[in-house]
Amino acid sequence: MRNCFVLLFLLIVLSGCANTATTLDMTTLEDQYGELLQDIDLITIRKGNGNLFKINDAAVIKQWVQDVSSLPLSIDNESKGSVGTLYGVNLYLADELMVNFSTDHVNGYLLKPNSKLINAINNLLH
Repeated sequence: MRNCFVLLFLLIVLSGCANTATTLDMTTLEDQYGELLQDIDLITIRKGNGNLFKINDAAVIKQWVQDVSSLPLSIDNESKGSVGTLYGVNLYLADELMVNFSTDHVNGYLLKPNSKLINAINNLLH
């Protein structure tokens, strides 16, 4: 009987370890940054070529953050990294950096190319 309890305990422990080893495949900016996305009052975007753009129109910012926060983003669990980025985005509240992400990284995760995110940034700049 005791051996059954030990075996059951080991199975529970091992199944718990297996769950922590699973990898994240999809995320959103909302999943990663949550409340930090609220009340943003400045967006800066740096293009890969170094050009910097600033957006401080409150209505435009609010709509854009709302639109991109729920975009599904695919985590790239296979790649070892990338060189450079198409766009780097910083979101500020009262001159304090709240969120930083790029078209290929979010909160430490490497992203697969995402045309919806790239298009949303392009549309914001034009």
